This record gives sequence, structure tokens and C-alpha cells, in this order.
Amino acid sequence: LKFNVGKELGCLRLSATPSPGVARSRWRVTEHSVACVPYDPLSPVNCVVPHFRPAKMSSQLIWEVVKNHNSFIRKNVKGLVFSAEPGNLYNKNSYKFSGLANTKAVDIQAEGDNVKFSIGRTKTAQQPKKSKHSVIIKKDGRAVLKAVGKQVQSYRPDLKTAALARASAVHKSIRVRKAKK
Repeated sequence: LKFNVGKELGCLRLSATPSPGVARSRWRVTEHSVACVPYDPLSPVNCVVPHFRPAKMSSQLIWEVVKNHNSFIRKNVKGLVFSAEPGNLYNKNSYKFSGLANTKAVDIQAEGDNVKFSIGRTKTAQQPKKSKHSVIIKKDGRAVLKAVGKQVQSYRPDLKTAALARASAVHKSIRVRKAKK
């Protein structure tokens, strides 16, 4: 058998042209593969074409799975629950600020003497290597706040105040104080 493999609307389309002298065969289609199974069980012709698609889950479902059980949770003696995950601006264990569940996450952290600003890409959320876009901001305090404010306002306006507070705290931690005379 000769196979012509092509994609059509997200699923496999196979067409087989029988070679002369080969018996007819039947197709077994499962969720993950398409197999050519000959009528003669003793025949050596047995071909499998794998077809795997990455699972796409909603961010709300991911949050329901990880909200109480992940390695980033930090519990306080008083019963407060915090989260140390990347992309969580206030370090609160909530859906709005979660960097694990939201594909449009915003992260601000120190990178040497500069501020590193990262956002999550929605199109490449299933590819961990390409899912974040990072920019290192090499400016003074006011320019850092202005740049972060503009970026977050256009990307996720509900996180603007949290992002400005985080950028201010990160820049303050980087800044070197002048010695008193």
C-alpha cells in the first residue's frame, strides 16, 4: 500500500492506493492513531500513523486542579495562604493573580541591576519554551514604572496597580543607598 498523509481540519486524512498483488485492508481509527490492518492476520503489512494533539484545558479548570495542591503554596501560622509561583504579582493564592492558571500572566523580577518584565503568550501557552516573552528594562525608577504601566495597561488592565507596586518594590530592592556623611 502507498499512503498519502494530509491534515484536514485538525484530523488525519489518509488515502490508500492498493499496489498490484496486495489484498484489500481495513482501517482502524482510534483517538490517537490510525492503523492499517490487513484482512490476512499473518500478513507483515501493519502500519501505524501516530497523531497526538496537546490537551487544551481552560485556565479555570487548571486553577481548580492546582489551587490547593501545588509546590508553590506557602501557608502562614495565622491561616493565610500565599503563593511563590512566578507570574504572581501579589503572591496571593487566587485565580486573578495566578501565574500557573492564567495564560496572560505578568511577571516582574530583578535581573542583576535591572528589572525583568515578562508576559505570557496565549498562542504558545502549550509550549513552555515559547510561552513567555521577557524584556529587561534598563532605566531609572520613574521610567521603569512608566514602561511597566503602559505594557500592563494594554495587556491586562486589571493587574496595573499590582504590577506598578511590584515594579516599585523590585526597583527599590535593587537601588543602592548613598552613604551618609
